[in-house]
Amino acid sequence: MMKYLRHMMVFNAVVEAGSISSAAEQLNISKSVVSQQLQTLESVLKVELLKRTTRRQVLTPAGKQFFLQCQQIDQISKHAWSDARDSQQLPIGTVSISAPHALMDTVVAPAIGALVSQYPKITPYLHADDARVHLIDDNIDIAIRIGQSADSEFKQKRVGQFSDQLCVNERYLSQHSDLTLSDIQAAPSLANHLDYIANGWQGALIEHQLFNTKQQKSHSLQFKPNRFANSINGVLALALQGAGVALIPQLILNQLTNEHRQALAIITTEHHLQSEPIYALHAFSQTPPFIVKLCVEAIEQRIQTVLLS
Repeated sequence: MMKYLRHMMVFNAVVEAGSISSAAEQLNISKSVVSQQLQTLESVLKVELLKRTTRRQVLTPAGKQFFLQCQQIDQISKHAWSDARDSQQLPIGTVSISAPHALMDTVVAPAIGALVSQYPKITPYLHADDARVHLIDDNIDIAIRIGQSADSEFKQKRVGQFSDQLCVNERYLSQHSDLTLSDIQAAPSLANHLDYIANGWQGALIEHQLFNTKQQKSHSLQFKPNRFANSINGVLALALQGAGVALIPQLILNQLTNEHRQALAIITTEHHLQSEPIYALHAFSQTPPFIVKLCVEAIEQRIQTVLLS
């Protein structure tokens, strides 16, 4: 029966339109196709549904009953279509979002938290992970990543940029080095021998390229880390306590209290690290669900707010 649903909807259109010609025009198909589908339907049902003359068409008793049931199917299909379309315009349902630790606490969680307070029917699942998860295999709706992805199968949108700073507690310099902060700011290569606090993803040998815009020069810094943490929060805590030099995202520095800002000095003032773009990725081939679109917009807006703070 399922394969004749189209025929039933054509029959319904013919009755509602009043003629085969009018129904063909509304359905944007030829009159011959409409006639053929009606004939097929009557042949399969083994019953006459319409008495047709050159001037008029009249439903048979069987046709009247069949038409009422076809109308119900038509209404159900229209409601189903409308409900599915409207669901795209309502922020309802679950959404899973992955982001590096550096972006989760400062950007993603606050952005989605504010969104959920406005739309409580959103159920978020937030995954902080510095590793690049696979959207489909790990059931992730949105992945926030630093740098453009090589995964051409996914849609990606640039939502901001990300910059890091090399930082150190001046107390560390006074206790473990003859250098002053001004010395290192003017010549960052002097910091090569200092203790370095590494995040787990950075590896055993760390190199940073610094650029001096005024002098049009670049400098390469290399560190062998000897303090380690598996999250940016751990790295930051060690740096604040004077454990060594650390790479801290500007987004996080902007959120520090005045006390912590004063404790942590930035080495990369005259020489800076190159900024990296931030992308939001999803695996929806067509237009993403409204809830995904809304989350990406909230994250993008949050990035701009934090950068300006």
